[in-house]
Amino acid sequence: MKKIGILTFHRPVNYGAFLQSFSLSNELQKRFPDAEVEVIDYIAPRFRELKYRGVKSMLCEIIKVKVFRRSLSFLKLSAEGICTDDITDLYKYISTKYDCLVIGSDAVLNWNQNGYPSAFYPNGECKIPAFGYALSAHGLDYNSFDDEQRHYCKDSFNRFEFIGARDDNTVKFISQNGFSGTVEHVCDPTFFISDSRVTANAGEWKKRISKKYRFDFDAEYIVLMVNDDAITDKIYRYYKAKYKVVALFKNTANADVFMYDLNPFEWVKLLEGAKVIFTQYFHGALLGLVSNTGTIVVDMAGDNKEYESKLHDMMVKRLSLKELYFSKAEAGNTQELLNSADRVINGEFSQRICEAVAKERQTSEKFFDKLSWCINEQI
Repeated sequence: MKKIGILTFHRPVNYGAFLQSFSLSNELQKRFPDAEVEVIDYIAPRFRELKYRGVKSMLCEIIKVKVFRRSLSFLKLSAEGICTDDITDLYKYISTKYDCLVIGSDAVLNWNQNGYPSAFYPNGECKIPAFGYALSAHGLDYNSFDDEQRHYCKDSFNRFEFIGARDDNTVKFISQNGFSGTVEHVCDPTFFISDSRVTANAGEWKKRISKKYRFDFDAEYIVLMVNDDAITDKIYRYYKAKYKVVALFKNTANADVFMYDLNPFEWVKLLEGAKVIFTQYFHGALLGLVSNTGTIVVDMAGDNKEYESKLHDMMVKRLSLKELYFSKAEAGNTQELLNSADRVINGEFSQRICEAVAKERQTSEKFFDKLSWCINEQI
């Protein structure tokens, strides 16, 4: 039996990080039922320490950490956990345990988050075929690299059998830094999230949330995931008479309830039931759209001419949903944002969202074709 290892972000207390890991491992297992697929339980040493601000924030974060640790049981993890800065030892271990390696997705190429040299850049000890899926360099200032860093990237990138990038900014980064092949665009793996665990026990989790937060699921609601009080204040004032307003990620006075301890599957189900979602987060937007929930994106990245934001890349370039995308400056014109939200609630974009999601999902096929050929012919 062939064994496929996935090296990714799976332990951060972050819904998107967990769900992209879950979705990718599930899809690989579905596509290759005769193989054994598992997530390599690696965590960069710098992520071992948790930092909290304020007593209330600390308590909420501690509860959230416990929820996410329980959720790890839904991932098939390697028997051994690995926490090391020694990349050479890591790849020696991987090469003896697996027949091929999939690195990604998410911002694994941003070594500001996980350290340099980075475990997500294979080195000479990687003796098995490596594939990059939906890699992203989000947040990495690669135009300021020195010669040593460029050589490091070139050496690592050319060890991949295939590189699929999530956004054009990452395509540019990899191409500029010595990759001799073609960088393909592939969708984030949460585009094909589908599993009975996402929908299981809906009655139970609704009962739990209703009791804890005194929340009536028979009432229609909207979701806020925007960390700008001026924007959320206007949204809340506009909708509070008609809808319940649920805040996620960050507490705000501009909401009726702040739900801080949802597990990743409950989070997905809550997004599915919303009338409209306002979010500044990539996976919050993506999973709302995949659920065919109208989603308004507020891009807080700023106007950086050098590096296109991942939200602009997805919403405008990939999905052609410019009407649902607002830069932070554009969101200052709250009435235009609210007009778009009303159109979403009226179902105006539903068909376009379905078609855009289906089209973007198809970009993954080139990766699976290459991996299938390698597993069946090469290994």
